[in-house]
Amino acid sequence: MPKISFEDWKNSMSFMIDDAIDHNFLLSIEPLTEFINQNCDHFSTPKELTIFLTTDDEFTAVEKLRAFVSLIGLSEERLKRVVSLLRYRVNEEDFRTEWGVKRISKTLQNDNAFRELLIEFFIGGRDSRIGTEIPLYYMRNFKLTDPEFISGLERP
Repeated sequence: MPKISFEDWKNSMSFMIDDAIDHNFLLSIEPLTEFINQNCDHFSTPKELTIFLTTDDEFTAVEKLRAFVSLIGLSEERLKRVVSLLRYRVNEEDFRTEWGVKRISKTLQNDNAFRELLIEFFIGGRDSRIGTEIPLYYMRNFKLTDPEFISGLERP
């Protein structure tokens, strides 16, 4: 198989080098970024974080969950793994498949016990009931437990 030239490789990665696409993407997430910045002081209390992640207002609960998970350095894929572990170990469910973010968000809205465990994990990280089951490398970028993280989100 012939090697691809650097120029061909670089040109195939237009999303990485196209300023117009980057600019349009940034404009598309700006309202949600502003909303997160305005509400980030509520992320460290279970009650306020619950309200933030379970209510539809300017943004849907699913949009806010996706943004929040990205913000704390967890990722949607790792969220799915955490929820699968929670379902299997804590709820003793048979594991058949991972839930998508929409299903996780709906369950956060409708299941008090599930919500309590996941919110506790978001705030406490490894110091939560489910957090003790999570590998350290998942938690490496988990920023919500960093005391300076929330203050760094707020805009002056």
